[in-house]
Amino acid sequence: MKKLRSRRGETLTETLIAILIVAIAATALATRTATVARLNDKTNTVMTEFYAELSAAESGEAVTSYGQVTIRSDRWLPIHIDADYTTAGAFSSYRRAGKGR
Repeated sequence: MKKLRSRRGETLTETLIAILIVAIAATALATRTATVARLNDKTNTVMTEFYAELSAAESGEAVTSYGQVTIRSDRWLPIHIDADYTTAGAFSSYRRAGKGR
């Protein structure tokens, strides 16, 4: 109760602790902001590469080759399907050979 009635103000220790708490909070906020900015840049780069590869695959600029796709299962015999394999960077797609040409 004595402190509540006092008109002397805050002590030096209380002021320094308050400044320390504000500094720690500001550092945490700055660190998180920098991390979010770095993740955002990486996401933009990955998305740009993906859409470039997708566009190349859809426009026919990608490399297409012929092969056979084998589907295996524990319950059935393997199924072999003739397929066109298209690749553009990390983007790959399969299409049944002779379909949609």
